[in-house]
Amino acid sequence: MTLDTVWSALGWVAAALNVWGNLALTTKGLRGWIIRIACNLCWMPYGIYTRAWALLANHLLFVAINAYGYWKWRRDELIERVAA
Repeated sequence: MTLDTVWSALGWVAAALNVWGNLALTTKGLRGWIIRIACNLCWMPYGIYTRAWALLANHLLFVAINAYGYWKWRRDELIERVAA
């Protein structure tokens, strides 16, 4: 197995995690956020290896957005529980 094959496989894993994570987010559960962050963490080294700097920057930003989205979702959920 060549190094290029390994990096190509990582790209496919990241793509699959992307789809799975987005679908999981529709259930508003923790799993979707974890999968999406794992997806972003796969794309980052891939972006470095392929010198796709825009892809790297995109997924660095997406990690932050996903972390914020999870925090906001949990906060809103807790506020709803307290109000109920």
